Amino acid sequence: MGAAHLHKFVIGQGCWLRQTLFVIERYRIMRIDLCADKCQAECGRGYDQTAPCSEDAFPKCEECTNCTGTAFEAAPACVDGELSVATINGPTGVALSPDGNTLYFTEEFCLSIRALDQTAGTVRTIAGSGTSGHQDGTGTEVRFLLPHGLAVSPDDTFILVADTGNHVIRKVVIATGVVTTLCGTAGQSGYLEATADTAALLNNVIDLALTADGATAYFADFNTVRSLVVSTGITTLIAGSANPPTANALGSVETGGLAVFNYPHGLACDDFGRECGWRCGWGVGCCEVLCPCD
Repeated sequence: MGAAHLHKFVIGQGCWLRQTLFVIERYRIMRIDLCADKCQAECGRGYDQTAPCSEDAFPKCEECTNCTGTAFEAAPACVDGELSVATINGPTGVALSPDGNTLYFTEEFCLSIRALDQTAGTVRTIAGSGTSGHQDGTGTEVRFLLPHGLAVSPDDTFILVADTGNHVIRKVVIATGVVTTLCGTAGQSGYLEATADTAALLNNVIDLALTADGATAYFADFNTVRSLVVSTGITTLIAGSANPPTANALGSVETGGLAVFNYPHGLACDDFGRECGWRCGWGVGCCEVLCPCD
């Protein structure tokens, strides 16, 4: 294993459970022990440590027993199975099951939702055909288009997925692989709140988070943060504007009571039932906490 403070990550995002941090990279999933300051590859393809450590070199961990392949080698089709043989191609979102055993992740290039069972030491595909598009159904019947952020229900029965390219939020039943479109209109981007009689329009929805009871989801799309009632599909604007002032478009500021974001992403709800989230702007370099019920 390598020291965590020395290891370099590529296109990394992550989630954490107590003292363990999981980070997704281009072709693999990394595990960091925050207390021991150690990192190791959990699954996927590693980078061949043939070049000196530099800003442009991406060495793999010293004991990367579950990694295969060399630096930037073309990744094969996503392969399920034991960690030593499973392959990963372009993971974009990651979330842990409530018990901390299963790591769920989306894959941009394999166009699928997959699960890594740490106890069994296996990776399986829950839903996704590997073909782009929009189609609800079961297992390999399902089509996604650039799936990104995801959130797991507190009872570990379903996952909500930000299907970015389709401008919709999908619901995935974990046990059966059944996928339905919960919010948004596939193939149509825009801004429109959902009511009992009107379908919502979303714009590149990229990340989401569920409250502790699983009843409400918060999601980020384009320049807004919005809420979604899971049982009804009704949405509400929490902060931001679909048409922010041009002068402040590249910042996360308060202008006349109107929050202005630049492609917010990265949301989380706290453990006390409050609907709170981190809102972050690409290229802005700052994050703010949003707690609408304070």
